[in-house]
Amino acid sequence: MKTWIVIAASLVFSLTAFANHHEGGHGEMKECRKQMMDLCKGKKRGPEMIQCMEENKSKMSAECQQKLDEKKEQMKNHAGPCKADREKLCAGIKPGEGRIRDCMKAKMAELSPECKANIEKMKADHAAE
Repeated sequence: MKTWIVIAASLVFSLTAFANHHEGGHGEMKECRKQMMDLCKGKKRGPEMIQCMEENKSKMSAECQQKLDEKKEQMKNHAGPCKADREKLCAGIKPGEGRIRDCMKAKMAELSPECKANIEKMKADHAAE
């Protein structure tokens, strides 16, 4: 259950950050962010937002549905190589509101090579999009 919460929180953060990052020149991501915010207005980041997005997925454009699915898959992949590090280094951290993400950032020097490589790959993928 904790893994799903972490994945959900990371997904929401990633989608929102991705959309914010691309607002300037990519109308599609600006539109996806607008759809997310319109459909899930007032929802908190994390499980509440991800549940809302899943419940309203059919109301999103086909492009945004695809982006949502892609980001979910990326987050699932992200959980694998970093799971042991997260459980070891951030065991006492309550999921939600970016606390685990912040813990992982603070412990970057202690992360396993596999986790670091996966984070770098995600950053590169994120920048390429």
